[in-house]
Amino acid sequence: MMSCSHSGDAHDHESHGDAHEKEIHEQENKDAHEGHEGEIIFSQAQAKAVGLTTETVKVGPFNDVIKVSGQIMASSLGEHTVVASSSGIVTLMPAATTEGNRINSGQTIASISSRNLQDGDPTERARIDYETALREYNRSKTLASQKIISQKEMELVEQRFLTAKANYEGIAKTMTDRGVSVKAGMSGYVKNISVTQGDYVSMGQPIMTITQTRRLMLRADMPQQRYGQLKTVSTANFRPASDNKIYRLKDLNGKLLSYGKTAQQTGPYITVTFEFDNVGDLMAGTYADVYLIGSERQGVISIPKTSLTEEQGIYHVYTKVKGEKDAYLKREVTIGQDNGQRVEIISGLHNGDEVVTKGTYQIKLASIQTTIPHGHSH
Repeated sequence: MMSCSHSGDAHDHESHGDAHEKEIHEQENKDAHEGHEGEIIFSQAQAKAVGLTTETVKVGPFNDVIKVSGQIMASSLGEHTVVASSSGIVTLMPAATTEGNRINSGQTIASISSRNLQDGDPTERARIDYETALREYNRSKTLASQKIISQKEMELVEQRFLTAKANYEGIAKTMTDRGVSVKAGMSGYVKNISVTQGDYVSMGQPIMTITQTRRLMLRADMPQQRYGQLKTVSTANFRPASDNKIYRLKDLNGKLLSYGKTAQQTGPYITVTFEFDNVGDLMAGTYADVYLIGSERQGVISIPKTSLTEEQGIYHVYTKVKGEKDAYLKREVTIGQDNGQRVEIISGLHNGDEVVTKGTYQIKLASIQTTIPHGHSH
């Protein structure tokens, strides 16, 4: 009996020991995870796979922004209208039949022929007029030397001759087997074509417009009630409707050209016009969101717009847990103005926070599955 009693005491002692160790282990886990509620686990391997990047929040300058609509337009200094140099039937060259095609200065874009028209070929008429004027001029010189006609009559004959000569030589230089050749006056791209193949054109009629896209204009339509802020605007950012990229005029050698001075001229909006270099594939005529950049403010927290997620009008960001390599927290923030690239944060972030700037969507997906309400194991 003594043996059994001893064995029972030993067993009880061992059980109590195991329970005590378990209690200590649970308490250690609780202490280790205190303050980590709501963490999202996203491993370093996952972060590397999605190209996750972060940015340390810093208080700094941020400019006032007026977001408006606008349009990209061709610069009036970089356009050339090609007109018909003769009347007749127009034949467009292959390079000039499609808008957007590249055209070189001096390149033939069309030919105009009047050979089968009732009015006859103007080139042939010009040749006949020139030869007639030449014969009259030579005869008049002989008569003038003999004092048979006056000097005034001789001057009139000479004037008619020189006019006929200039007209004929101007046409003769452009004559081909197809008719009068029409050439481009500058290099650029076909902006629009005003005629179709086989149309009849009159001398001086526009055939097409060539534009040089090296320089474009940005027109912004600002509401009249914001007129008081216009004097602070010096540059702008914009996002074309055909492109999700934000362009900064500062990076495109841009400058402010002008803005409307009276409401009567601009209707409900004030037109603000900028000019800039087209260093990409921007196309004139494209509509755009425009961010007019105003005066600078200090002491502002701003983050890239890529950091934001939105749920039913409420904005969130994801920040890295300090001291952790693979833990993140979802933070609700209040936003202010944005310039297309960065957005002002009014509340929700502090100086020194590390916010996710790329990979936000992947973190959001991970939060649905891996959010730990009471902590996690280290």
